[in-house]
Amino acid sequence: MSNQPHPSNDDSQSHHLNFFFRLAVVVATVFVVTILAFVAAIFGDPTSPAIRIINHYGGQMILWEVVALLVVVVLAMVVDQWRNRKPRETLTERPTSKH
Repeated sequence: MSNQPHPSNDDSQSHHLNFFFRLAVVVATVFVVTILAFVAAIFGDPTSPAIRIINHYGGQMILWEVVALLVVVVLAMVVDQWRNRKPRETLTERPTSKH
């Protein structure tokens, strides 16, 4: 165990991981499994039903997985920026200079 303090948020709220980041991990995992299935299809029996599916639909699967991953990652970043934005200073909150 470390004796170092945990990083805290400025407003002292606990930091919750964005749902879309978790979803991005799932989509990326599916993408990696599909790529590994492509590699296995190269060395496998071409008459196998799983390999026939990969050979027939594999390109479409990769395409849709890449699109899904891009959408989920962009949404994760947008939500993260939205959560972490600070309110802008209004004209009444600006410090006044004394001359």
